[in-house]
Amino acid sequence: MTSYFKERDHGNTFAYWPTQNEWAASQGLTHEIECGEVFRFGRILKTVAYVAIDEAADGSPVLEKWQIRQD
Repeated sequence: MTSYFKERDHGNTFAYWPTQNEWAASQGLTHEIECGEVFRFGRILKTVAYVAIDEAADGSPVLEKWQIRQD
């Protein structure tokens, strides 16, 4: 099931859905987030999203914190 959130700083809307990816789940990343023509793994909470923007040398995700706008 696809859901949506709007990030606070720029007002962009992103679609997201639960992930079935084993690597993402093992890293605590519970969702896939559509970012233009690509998708990223992340964890969506009520007021914040943690989005994997890269992968570190050890294979762990590099996370960026996005504030979610409450409309």
